[in-house]
Amino acid sequence: MFSENAPKYWAVNLPAMPLRPQAKIPALTAWQAFCAKMPTEEQQADWLASYPDGNIGLPLGPQAGIIALDLDSEDPRVQAILDKIMPATPWKRVGKKGAVYAFKYNGERTYRIKDADNKTILEVLSRGAQIVLPPSIHPDTMQPYRANAELVDVYDRLPALPSNFETTVRQSLIDAAFQLTSRGATKVTEWVPSGGRDSALVAMAGLCARSVLRKERTLLEAINEMEGWVATYTEKVVGDELDPAKGRQKVLEFLRRDLVGNGKALAAGWDAGMSAEDAAEMRAFFGEDAEEWTAAQIMDHLQAKFIEIPKDNVPGRQAMIEEVLARVARSEHLNHIDEDMILGFIQNGSGRMVTVAALRKHLKDLQGGEILGTDHTEIAQALLRTLEVEGEIRFVNGRFYQWFGSYWREMEQSEIFKRLAEEYGDLSAARKFYDHKGIVQVMEKLARADLRSDEVVGINFANGYLSDDMQLLNHDRRFGATYVLPYRYVPNEGAPSIFLSFLDQCWGEDEDYLDKVQALREMIAATLFGRATNYHRAFCLYGVAGSGKTTLMNIVLGLLPSSSTCSIPPQDWGDRFLPTQMAGRLVNVCGELSETQMIPGNQFKQIVEGAEMAGQNKGQPIFQFRPLCAQWFASNHLPRSRDTSAGFNRRWLILHFSKPCPRDQLRRDLDKEILAEEREAIVAWAVPAIQDLIRQQDFTLPQSHLEQISEVATQNNSVRFFLSAAEGVRVGGESTVSERDLYARYHIWCKLQANAQPVQLKRFRMLMQDLQSDLGFQLQVDRSTGTELVTYSNISIMEKKAQMK
Repeated sequence: MFSENAPKYWAVNLPAMPLRPQAKIPALTAWQAFCAKMPTEEQQADWLASYPDGNIGLPLGPQAGIIALDLDSEDPRVQAILDKIMPATPWKRVGKKGAVYAFKYNGERTYRIKDADNKTILEVLSRGAQIVLPPSIHPDTMQPYRANAELVDVYDRLPALPSNFETTVRQSLIDAAFQLTSRGATKVTEWVPSGGRDSALVAMAGLCARSVLRKERTLLEAINEMEGWVATYTEKVVGDELDPAKGRQKVLEFLRRDLVGNGKALAAGWDAGMSAEDAAEMRAFFGEDAEEWTAAQIMDHLQAKFIEIPKDNVPGRQAMIEEVLARVARSEHLNHIDEDMILGFIQNGSGRMVTVAALRKHLKDLQGGEILGTDHTEIAQALLRTLEVEGEIRFVNGRFYQWFGSYWREMEQSEIFKRLAEEYGDLSAARKFYDHKGIVQVMEKLARADLRSDEVVGINFANGYLSDDMQLLNHDRRFGATYVLPYRYVPNEGAPSIFLSFLDQCWGEDEDYLDKVQALREMIAATLFGRATNYHRAFCLYGVAGSGKTTLMNIVLGLLPSSSTCSIPPQDWGDRFLPTQMAGRLVNVCGELSETQMIPGNQFKQIVEGAEMAGQNKGQPIFQFRPLCAQWFASNHLPRSRDTSAGFNRRWLILHFSKPCPRDQLRRDLDKEILAEEREAIVAWAVPAIQDLIRQQDFTLPQSHLEQISEVATQNNSVRFFLSAAEGVRVGGESTVSERDLYARYHIWCKLQANAQPVQLKRFRMLMQDLQSDLGFQLQVDRSTGTELVTYSNISIMEKKAQMK
């Protein structure tokens, strides 16, 4: 199909390109370059041989001179509006639904118009986007696309859309009672995995149950609050629907566990507001001993039992006393006076056969339950059991993590201390702050374990864990993920046209455009997979102000949850504590490299390589970890360091932004608009590049990257700068110069021309030795005469007279 149809488009300078068979997805990875140029004859021949049966697509924009209006809606009101305001065009294509209309390119940008439910009504596709051409096969209907004319016959007669078309069509839709999203303010759709949703439900149910036991809410209030939480849980969930009854059932299960298994009791008034029938049903569910009694109720019960049970029935009276003491132990709202009255009544009723002291000691044992409360280890074990009802607990890299159904959620220490105080603060070994610290330290030892128990490397999406061989697996704690992306992996999402149009605006005129786009794909993939350190490169978006680098940085950050990011500038990487924040993170970001502060070379190399290093949180023990996060920087300045070695330079990947956006074309919140509309599509476009990265074992390096790295090397190395910029010094040829003469020229040049501090002679020789293989000269040392004579071949110094000639 492609081989039969593409040549007729090329013949009229329309840059047709191959798509995958029976699909809308381009077969090429960086096809956007052909929005502005034709494929070469060699590329055309390669495509015909490689993709003969592929579908056929047309990159839109200046080369084709074409844009497209894609109508997604089948609402007849939309078609009626377009018929009134859209110029008549000789080319219309239909597929499964709606239609695509072709128009003349006039510098338009790509944009979409959506309704209030975030469904696309129509979109105008321009530079950075493409359309499928007939007779390609539609992936859903498996039928050919159809058009009312051959595009090659009418492309030169296409009309242009009016300059105010977007404004006009939006207002016309609003006048026709359509509710639209505001341009650029579309809400980002958040998805959560069903496992994470259910873990959040369990945590909320436990909170509601505890509030009933603490007499903060009645049972009815707690159930209503839980059901309200379920009803207003607005995030979209990948998985089954959340049944409101599930929340109610979880609250009741938590309560019964505490009442039956943990010796708790319901305080008086727990059933306020409930009907008699519902209260009776709950009593049957919880058990007859689940309710607290007041002191008066207990005294009345004792009086009746002492009358009922004869004095000579000692076992019967002992069992009755044991039952009453157990009820008193569960009644947390009895005060010491109430307890004294009850114990005194038991002593008198038993004919003083038992002392109050003995009764009090036994009551204290019962109130302690299974925990004596005199040992930090015992309390730590009990608290871990309590917390793990909501998810397994592990301690790693100085932090507690809890399994949250789809990922290991980091727990704040304040959260642990609060639960410790609430659950066990009345025990003798948990009453003081240093007791709490000691208990938590024991918990750290008991829960210490790695999060990952499987070597599968992947990305934790809301709908599963994507391995680097592109298999979508079920969420599992063994993968060790400490985050979950709030969106799905949708491999056939389609091209992120607005995002690609933005990249085309930034780099479309650059000769290495294709390599820049491919490098960016690999950078995003390596970041999301947590594999950037495997290839020993930090990423720098470098260029002039207003060129799009900050927008691109914000888009990359918008692909990640905030819990997986940190921001430690490289000049602070020598700090004792700050680099520890990189543990367990996917990306470290710095908005601007310092123009004056130097990056410490050794720490930089260690972190970029993901080498094992010592970490410490303030007030915590030292631990070992590997910083596996990608390093992203956006800067108007190139990296500066006193490390002049090639090792520092080769650990960068620089994407150069050389074209500032005209002020009248600047769009505020473009990053938010792109993320709202194309976040899943950007990721689906980028992550398959991980396989290119694994195959190449390095990133694609654009020519502009090599040029900028040369600038970095020169900027950080005054000797290199001297050899490349000093007038009268030339590297090359067959000349030889003595080190004495060359160093003298270098010293004068630094002082008088470069305004730089020259290095000492010993350092000069060391730097020259490092540079010789790179620049093509040779250091030679002759000691045959008994004195050391150092020369450099293939370097010449011209005197001023010679220069003038």
